[in-house]
Amino acid sequence: SGYSSEDLSMKIYLLDKKGKSVAATEFERFLTDEAQSLYMGILSDSYSSLTFLDMGGDELYFDGKYYPVKLKEMSPEELTDGLEELNFLVVDRYNTGVLTKEQLEAIEDWNYDGGMLLVGTGSYAEDVLAGLESQLGVKCRTVYEGNTYDGDSQEMEMALADLVDVNNQYYTSYYSSDMGLCGSMGRGAVMVLPFSLTELSYMNEQYFYQ
Repeated sequence: SGYSSEDLSMKIYLLDKKGKSVAATEFERFLTDEAQSLYMGILSDSYSSLTFLDMGGDELYFDGKYYPVKLKEMSPEELTDGLEELNFLVVDRYNTGVLTKEQLEAIEDWNYDGGMLLVGTGSYAEDVLAGLESQLGVKCRTVYEGNTYDGDSQEMEMALADLVDVNNQYYTSYYSSDMGLCGSMGRGAVMVLPFSLTELSYMNEQYFYQ
């Protein structure tokens, strides 16, 4: 794994199995304290399609230590009291419009306190942003179906959401202006991807790493 640490910043990349970056962002603040693992919560109706995010058991190297990534499938009820243990929260293929005001505020408070929120959209953009739109300041103008993504020798069609940064608060992803909106939220950070991470699950070698 690559590693870069400046003022406790952390870069995270989503790679295909040829090492090509699909998306990337940098979080300015990443503190682990005495943590033994990095915990990633998954709020999705397709949890099994996102289990590749545990990196297949590989560990992340950060600030002189290796950390395994532990996934946790989140229920709406766990959002109000189960976010504190998480470093990351992934929301993908889930209708956030069903979440209560209290649950949405819990996500917002956790994010501002230093949590890292990753939101996948694509074909599910309308549902995923339904409850998060005002909090994130992101809208979906339209969804373009049938975009071809070349993953090694395989090709797949991927839906891409045309995301609108309502308040001009985000910067585009490090590697491509088409690969997501990134920004700080208090002491935390947000990355909104124009595609759904569930559509990448066919390649088990795709990892998040620092």
